[in-house]
Amino acid sequence: MMGSWSFGDYFKERAIELAFELITEGFGIPADRLSVTVFMADESLPGVPSDEESARIWEKFLPRDRIIGRSPVDNFWGPAGTSGPCGPCTEVFFDRGEEFAEKEADDVLVLGRHIEIWNAGVFMQYFKDEQGNFSPLPMKCVDTGAGLERFAMILQGRASIHEIDQYDSSYQLINQRIGDTAWTRVILDHIKTSILMIREGIVPSNTREGYLLRRALRRAMIGIFLRGINLTILQEWADSLSEVIDNKDLTSRQKSVIAHWLSEERDSFEKLMHRSRKYLDRIVAAKELDAEHAFTLKTGMGIPEDLLEEFCARHGIPFPKTEFLRLIEEHREVSRRPKK
Repeated sequence: MMGSWSFGDYFKERAIELAFELITEGFGIPADRLSVTVFMADESLPGVPSDEESARIWEKFLPRDRIIGRSPVDNFWGPAGTSGPCGPCTEVFFDRGEEFAEKEADDVLVLGRHIEIWNAGVFMQYFKDEQGNFSPLPMKCVDTGAGLERFAMILQGRASIHEIDQYDSSYQLINQRIGDTAWTRVILDHIKTSILMIREGIVPSNTREGYLLRRALRRAMIGIFLRGINLTILQEWADSLSEVIDNKDLTSRQKSVIAHWLSEERDSFEKLMHRSRKYLDRIVAAKELDAEHAFTLKTGMGIPEDLLEEFCARHGIPFPKTEFLRLIEEHREVSRRPKK
């Protein structure tokens, strides 16, 4: 992620000018392939007006039909807690072309076709108090954030961030065995995330960051397992990614630690799959999986819900997601209740 801050220096006009200059002159991206979003007020934030100022500034660079109002859910950054600095934001989208559209849409911005490349300005101009009231800040600030890999994808003309120069050899290595673009991207992403987390000293566990790491590794292994590929290949793919993620900074000891935890989690997952095989085979034989059974398999056997969902999809069996999630939430509520 690339970003910058301005504390009480420039504000909306200069931030938008700098963003447009860098995108079009610095990176050479055509202006006619850009659209932007600005904050549009609604009843969820009473007393906070639409960001007409940013819209007017963008009109110096783009036609009005490519300046799109969005609700607070998309274009308003709330405080870090219940109170604090906050404000509207403006985001820049790049049009990759009709061939990238994932589905038809009435919206101006189409999923897959239009990709956000820069939150060109989070304009911290309000203070929200504990009662939910907004008042102007005495000093206004700008926070920006741009996706380095997304810019690289656009400038290199690649279909995804997984195929940019840095990752392409690893992407091709994985895709040759997986043969499914979507799953290749999932596996690459989750192995890369796992390497970075272990490098920072996080280890797999059932709590906090360790649980997120375990989920990331298991997500990658699920994609490998469902295709009948030996999970030992996980290490080969991790080695390939390690070479390009931090080939100068990743020490031999860190590589050894990464290999250790990949092996530990792989062995644990293989044991789980060995215990679960007969239950998965029964689902295929019955050609159905109800929510109660799915809930029992997750909470009693420890079979990950994403494995159950993907397994059902591969065998043409409906997965009762809504009812399953309801049972999981009820289970969590019971777990949260204080013991008498």
